[in-house]
Amino acid sequence: APTVLKVGDHYCYYYSLSILNDDNPGIGVATSPTPYGPFRHYGKILDSTTSGIRNSIDPVAHYDSDGKLYLIWGSFFGIGAVELTDDGTEVFYGMDNMKDHVKHLIKNTSGDKMNLDVNYEGSYIIEKDNNYYYLGSQGTCLSGTDSTYRVKVGKSDSLFGPYYGSDNKALDDLDGSFGNLVVGPSDDVAGTGHNSVIQDYNGDYYLIYHGYDKEGEYPTERTLFMDKLLWDENDMPYVENRSASIRKNKVGPLTIDF
Repeated sequence: APTVLKVGDHYCYYYSLSILNDDNPGIGVATSPTPYGPFRHYGKILDSTTSGIRNSIDPVAHYDSDGKLYLIWGSFFGIGAVELTDDGTEVFYGMDNMKDHVKHLIKNTSGDKMNLDVNYEGSYIIEKDNNYYYLGSQGTCLSGTDSTYRVKVGKSDSLFGPYYGSDNKALDDLDGSFGNLVVGPSDDVAGTGHNSVIQDYNGDYYLIYHGYDKEGEYPTERTLFMDKLLWDENDMPYVENRSASIRKNKVGPLTIDF
């Protein structure tokens, strides 16, 4: 679950530095002068022990409106954020006292046992009209065409939350709806989640994510999807029909060749 971001005069490639069922997963970073590589491994930025975020995978880097660079990460046991150095390769405060500076965007509501339906992974944040939108995935993604993965969203006036759904409940409120549905499984596509967002030259936003094409040639392998984000009466994003468009001709994002 990597992400690449331009930081100064180079590109940083953030990735999950872990193995399956890792007791202490972490986030690594590699750098390159171009977005295409070659990327040189720089080192480990953090892990679960140093950060206090139990399942420290799924990184995404985000420049806030104050110009500071933050790393956001976590998987089903809470989502954390911490400021990075100007070159994007280390935690600004160092690893020794990192826990004192980690912001908890979403608290761990899973307890000691992973609960795929009340917590999130695959985080992504966009800013629009002075609002922050947290998009994260819930459910299963490794069960093929039975996968329940879905993208939910919450809105905040701060990068660090709390993020609320249209029910005015925070995403980590066990009495709420855990945000608004952006895209979810349908009769045609299962396991829709782990998204990123791009904005085109028209200013429109597009959700990029994966899912299982139930009627496709390889239904047990994940396929890449892209759908335009629409905005409801509460200014919350969603895709048309809240399901993946497939085998349809649609207008895509406006790009410019240089």
